[in-house]
Order: sequence, then C-alpha cells, then structure tokens
Amino acid sequence: MEASQIPQKPFLDWVLENTKDCTRPEKTSSLCVRYMGGSKPKNAMNFRSQIKRAVTRKDKNSQLTPHQIVQLCFLLSIAVPEHRKDEYSLKEAGTLSLDQYDRIESFSAFDGSYEKKGTHSFYGLAKNPKRNKDVMITVQRLGEGPSRKVPVIAAPTITARRLSKQILNYSAVIETACLPLFKMQHQHVSSRPNQDITLEIFSTKFQEAHGALSLAATFYPTRTDRFVPFIECLKLLKFLMLNLDVPEEHPITKKVSEDIRIFTNGVAATFVPITSIDYMLTKLYEVIN
Repeated sequence: MEASQIPQKPFLDWVLENTKDCTRPEKTSSLCVRYMGGSKPKNAMNFRSQIKRAVTRKDKNSQLTPHQIVQLCFLLSIAVPEHRKDEYSLKEAGTLSLDQYDRIESFSAFDGSYEKKGTHSFYGLAKNPKRNKDVMITVQRLGEGPSRKVPVIAAPTITARRLSKQILNYSAVIETACLPLFKMQHQHVSSRPNQDITLEIFSTKFQEAHGALSLAATFYPTRTDRFVPFIECLKLLKFLMLNLDVPEEHPITKKVSEDIRIFTNGVAATFVPITSIDYMLTKLYEVIN
C-alpha cells in the first residue's frame, strides 16, 4: 500500500463517517477494501470484531449515539444486544423493528432525521439474487411456521422428509460443500414412504452432532478454510429445531438457547469451519434409514 493510502482514522471512526447513508448491509471485506484504499486486508474479521465490541460493550461511558448503534448493527447485520434493546436512549430515539435473529429490519427516528430499512443476508450466501431470495424466504418465515410455544407434553414425532428438508435448508443458507449431496438425499427421501423418527432418537443424535460442532469452534480461523460465525450456526440450529416442532422446554432446545445467550454476550468472536457444519448435518441425517 502506498503511503497516501494508509488510513488516517481508526476503522470504527471511518465506518461511522462513511456509511451514514447505507441502505443495505455490507460485507466487512468490502468495507475494509475501501478503508485500506483498495488493498485487501489479511483478516477482515478483526475489523468486524472491533465494531462488534463497540456495539456490545456495556461501558456506560460509550461514545456511540443511538443512531450510531443502529447504523453499525444494520450495516454489518449484527444482532442488537439485549442491553442495547433495553436502553432508554434507544427507545427514546425512535421505533425499532427486529427480525427473529434480533437484527435490525427497520428504524425510524421520532424526529424524522434518521431511518434505516432493508433486507439482511446470511454470511456466505451466493451472489445469485434469485437463489438467495428463495433461501432467505425459508429462513425468514420463522414466525409463519410452527408455533414457537409447543407444549412439553406434545413429544412430536419427526418425519424423515421434514428433517431432510430442514437439513437441506440449513446447508443451502451456509452454502456448505455437501449441499449437492443433501439435495440428492432429500430427493431420495421424498420419493419413498415417509419415516417416523421419535423425539428420543432424534435427541440422542442431535446431542452428538451439536457436541461435534461445539468442539470445532475456534477463536482463530485459518486462511485455508471457510469459516462461519458460531452464533449464526447456533441460531440456524434452533430454527431447524423449532421447524421440527421440538418443544422449547426440551433439554436439547434449552441447551442451544443457552449457547446462543452465552455467545451473543461473549466479547471474542468464535467461528466454525464449513467442514464441521457438514459433519454435524451428516450426523443428523443418520437417524434417517
């Protein structure tokens, strides 16, 4: 990088100044290229972590205004932290609408001076707009699908087709390497008589798959593999379970919910390799005969 291209401002300050008018979320790597004057940074996730720490910190002396918090969360599709949602200043600033992952869908300042509206995308989605739309419709319809409050006594029976479809959706959102395989498997499962899977059998295999995914989580992603934020994997996993009507009070659902709480409030960013996600989904597939 030439001397004239060396950034003169900290990344956070530069982002706040240059993305005030953003109308849609932007990849951290794209922001970094602009910030670095055209040079590609070695690890864009470090820059993303800087912003996330600024948004999630509970320091009362934080210099971020309510509008800046909205700006940063919207720009990088960061979930609005619980303590930020409850902040008096944020509630007084305007009307805030969040999606099922606590990311900003829209914000309108009461004085009309600031507004954000847009559609979020998952980390790792393909560039094909039509394909992304089809995938995201599946993900964004959490509120339109099965009830989120399923009685514990329901003890649902999970069907093979339904489980296969949810595994396929999960793989499609992340764009894992095994996506073509899961498509073929789903076609095969759909072409034969449906199979009932008890919650007990699914629960046993789920614990094994979830444990393997947790062990693969790391603070230090390498350059040779594709990585996904662990928190996104957990939220998608809970979405999969709710779409299978697994009760929220069931131990496996409570475990994932607790992990989401822990890693949402965590300071350090944690990632899992795509290969480990494929392994987890493959383990779930083992309950289908």
